[in-house]
Amino acid sequence: ATVHGWNAQSFHNKVDNCGAAIVLAKTKAINGKQEQMYAGGYNPKGWASLGGARPSVAAFLFYSSPFLQNQEQLKLQKLRKVGGGGLAISSDEPNYGISF
Repeated sequence: ATVHGWNAQSFHNKVDNCGAAIVLAKTKAINGKQEQMYAGGYNPKGWASLGGARPSVAAFLFYSSPFLQNQEQLKLQKLRKVGGGGLAISSDEPNYGISF
């Protein structure tokens, strides 16, 4: 987003119709410390600006807490999903950015 823009149109111009996608976000600081946290999600269907939701049982979210990180290896933790595909929905609205 820093390079290509922060709006929904910029996002969809880069990712629509490209297939499955991984979103990764990095924080600057947690609780006033300089430790970084990573979070993201996997969208097996990708985006296509079709509108509405695109449920998938294969979608998931993940994170890494600061105490799980070291300089050699970042250990991502997959969040446990409860329920079926209806609880792992990615919005595919053309006027919205990333949504899980």
